Amino acid sequence: MAALFFALANSAHASVTYQYTGNPFVYLCQPDGTCYGPPATAGSYTRADRVTATVEVSTALPSNLSLFDLNTLAGTVVTLTDGHQTLHFTAGDSGSFEALVSTDASGQIVGPWSFIINCCFYPNNGIATLNWPGNRGVGDSGTLSAASPNNGYPDTPYDAASNSGVPGTWTVSGGGTSASLSYGSATRVMYQGPFSDAKDIVKGAAGAAKSSGFAASTLSGTQSSRAQINANGPSVGAWSNSANGSGAARAIAFRTYINNTNVAQTFKVNATFDGRFDAAPFGLPTGQLKAGAAIHVFDAQAFATKLGSAGNTTAQFLVGSYPLSAAADPLNAFSNLRALFPQGLLGSGQTVVSATTAPVTASVATGFVTVAPQKTFTVMYDVSTSSIAQTVGDRTGGGTVNFLNTLAPAAVQFTNQAGQSIAGIVASDTAPPQAPAPTSIVLAPAYSTGPAGATASITATVTAGVGTPVADLPVQFSINAGPDKGRTGVAVTDPAGKAIFQYVGDNDVGKDVIQANIAGLQSNTVEYVWSPAKCPQNQLFWLRYPGLWPASTISIGGAAYDQTSLVKLLKLLPLTPSVALLQQDAITKLNTLYGSDTSRLTLTVLTADDLLTGFNRGQPYQNLANVKTSAQMLALAARMAVFNSGATSKSCR
Repeated sequence: MAALFFALANSAHASVTYQYTGNPFVYLCQPDGTCYGPPATAGSYTRADRVTATVEVSTALPSNLSLFDLNTLAGTVVTLTDGHQTLHFTAGDSGSFEALVSTDASGQIVGPWSFIINCCFYPNNGIATLNWPGNRGVGDSGTLSAASPNNGYPDTPYDAASNSGVPGTWTVSGGGTSASLSYGSATRVMYQGPFSDAKDIVKGAAGAAKSSGFAASTLSGTQSSRAQINANGPSVGAWSNSANGSGAARAIAFRTYINNTNVAQTFKVNATFDGRFDAAPFGLPTGQLKAGAAIHVFDAQAFATKLGSAGNTTAQFLVGSYPLSAAADPLNAFSNLRALFPQGLLGSGQTVVSATTAPVTASVATGFVTVAPQKTFTVMYDVSTSSIAQTVGDRTGGGTVNFLNTLAPAAVQFTNQAGQSIAGIVASDTAPPQAPAPTSIVLAPAYSTGPAGATASITATVTAGVGTPVADLPVQFSINAGPDKGRTGVAVTDPAGKAIFQYVGDNDVGKDVIQANIAGLQSNTVEYVWSPAKCPQNQLFWLRYPGLWPASTISIGGAAYDQTSLVKLLKLLPLTPSVALLQQDAITKLNTLYGSDTSRLTLTVLTADDLLTGFNRGQPYQNLANVKTSAQMLALAARMAVFNSGATSKSCR
């Protein structure tokens, strides 16, 4: 009893607690010592029982430990529970126990580990959790008594349970900065377009040195974001492009620092911010384009404690709690994050810019914050971009917000009230492993061709050093000359270091010159030559030459029409809006399959199909719509009829 009281008393002085949760027991042992897997049950244990553990230490465990003996770390208390007994030991005690632990670069407990208390002879009950492949194995166990007649003890029933092969998980909490939250990154990309065309992707975690997000749609646009912990601090950026919808991108990265002096320090945190806005190409209207950069400074203990109690992932908690409508203004995104830490915010600084023709180069700094000696604090860099398309007349356009390689620590990250660099502010952890910096971008093929309105495909291969592929890296593409000059895009490299950029030609012939870059690293240029597409044909042509139909079945409004049905429908007089729309929709799709460039009618065709979904397909001339829908149908039919007559084709053969 005295030993147990001593262990509990010491636990009150521990300030960081690591908690282990094992998997439910699978093997339950009977009195004869035989253990059975499911579904047998025996003894005191059930399949609802498992091993749990706590490791209480006065300060967070260092990074990169390898089977470190916690018995040498004064003040450490280890507690193991198996659902029926709780056993303790305190570092420095003598007895039958072992506590060997390993940690990763962020100080979190990882395998291999070995925790064993009071094992393995009567009357010593025992609990163990092991993750030491190749030595002691992987699994948990609980033992209430052990048969041991060969050791001179009574032959008692063997009442035990275990599992094997799958280790449990460790978490960290308690007063003091969680080592597992010393750095991390998160990204989010989301867009909303027509016809339920939507994405919302959140990635990243505490302890993640790198994160990137990407989502693209031919209708809505492209969103991309990147966050990385570099040797000198966080670096983040975002890219938003809209076509017929709204989109936003967000990237954050944080790292924890310490005032490693014996005096309080007052300072501000500095960063540089740069990027540019690109108007919508081809004379389309430019939408609402915004970009913002912020720096947030938190009390590290409050920050880690809040994240540990959030109830969801780090990334989801930090950047996933607001809708796209709020993301349209970066200020909303920044304030949403700061509101998550009402007790832990020490200071912040931000800037927001809207569409401008000049490149953006700016400095961002926090207000002055004061940090006590030997106190830790967390610095987060934050970039948010948004692009919202707008419609003028019958033309819709958006534009690009290009701040993908942007917010990074200034040359002097921490400055005092005189603007001078201060000493003694250092990272409180080991720098995370750095991904290899790209040294080469090669585009291919060097030359390719296709009819106007088709899809061009360009592949960038990104490598580092002597040819090592660089994965998960956003690559920016731009068309510098040709009929599609001004168009830009982003693609993300796969494990082979390849990123594919695809775009549809702008209904014109000529030679596009394409180039890619990553933060100033330029690729070679390649050429894509657009040849004339086939000229669109009108309704009379398709009725007169059924043998030239490129398909025998066409899908319209979600229904399949064979050639016989379509010929009958094309011969009808367009007495109702639904008939007029169905006919022009069918003709447009025939022209698409024939080889005409119908790329500018993509949204028109989708809208037409959406309106025709609920109509009588066998007798469309009997369908009647309300005034608003009828007007919309006639407008769509008229737009397609103009194209199908050939009046708007720039170049065709």
